[in-house]
Amino acid sequence: MLSLVFSRRFFAPQVLAWKAHVFPSQYVDNYRPAKVVLLVRHPIAALWSEFQRRLNVEAGSRGGGGHVASVESLSASEKASFKQWSKCMSCRWLQYITAHLQLAQVLPLKILLFERLAKDTANAMREVR
Repeated sequence: MLSLVFSRRFFAPQVLAWKAHVFPSQYVDNYRPAKVVLLVRHPIAALWSEFQRRLNVEAGSRGGGGHVASVESLSASEKASFKQWSKCMSCRWLQYITAHLQLAQVLPLKILLFERLAKDTANAMREVR
């Protein structure tokens, strides 16, 4: 029986899943995946989550840090920062999704919605097969 190996940086024949936050051009040619599962989160939720993560890291993990902490209130400068930052990152989010959707021309591509995964994990994972 083949053991399940998840990896962020290591790729070998025994790796069944590889988690990446990179554009396809950074992994498709080098790793030649047999299939790509694109986990997509609603853009507003994705941007807000990432902004909070960055605030928590910069503030020395205030409130617990990382993706597990939430920022309860923002200062006026943080609100202005989020407004500017989200304008830039929303474009990047769209570029990232578009680049992955173009993979469907050359690779089997399955789109998995984060919100669906969070609500009904078992059925969402069955759909990925």
